[in-house]
Amino acid sequence: MDRDVQAGTADEKLVPILRAASAIDPLIDPTGLGGVRIRADLSGPSAKASIVSPRWLGVKLGASYAPRTEGANLDDPPLKTQAPRFSGRDIREAGASFDRTWRSGLQTTFGFGWAQGAGGAVFGDVEMTSWGARLGREGVSLGVAGRTASMDAMPGRETRSLAAGTTIERGAWAFEASAGRMRDQVAASTLRPVSVAARKALTDTADLAVVATLGERVDGAGPATEKSRADGLKLEFSLDL
Repeated sequence: MDRDVQAGTADEKLVPILRAASAIDPLIDPTGLGGVRIRADLSGPSAKASIVSPRWLGVKLGASYAPRTEGANLDDPPLKTQAPRFSGRDIREAGASFDRTWRSGLQTTFGFGWAQGAGGAVFGDVEMTSWGARLGREGVSLGVAGRTASMDAMPGRETRSLAAGTTIERGAWAFEASAGRMRDQVAASTLRPVSVAARKALTDTADLAVVATLGERVDGAGPATEKSRADGLKLEFSLDL
């Protein structure tokens, strides 16, 4: 779903200094162990019709409809990794957010997102709900967000995500720490990523960030538990044209 429509997770506000490499909804995650997903997104980049309201008294609403989508286009396990992959129809999505700065200087953001679609015999109807909240003042912010995904064909086997982050901005520099946990009951796995980052504004349109990520995945339970890790450094260069 487009970020303006999918306002519910407030993920841009939760970790605002990084665009791609954080521990929350990362675009740069080669191993799949470095991030949790908190966006209620079933349509991804699929062709869709969207409508977004202007923000009025801090409130913004949005909705979209996609006739079809493919799991290969969704960076979201288990929809992408389950065999056969998710192939959705009649994808309906909606989001609402409240964003306001008060006279005291306190910035508040709250949001909710929802998505639902038909996933065929393997998945049944798939539904996602997400929420997010962020408080900030004088360059310091704290945020938390979560998401739940369920499938009719697999009752009682949900995917639950929870993430939190803090950001400090001082002049041309910004620092961020984020952590999350995603429990996938379909694959019987748990992701626990953590990231710490520093960003420097090079110009009015260019930023450079260094990100340290610690990612752990736990598969199974009891004596059969297996652990894998993906730790490393990432460089993120952002350019607004």
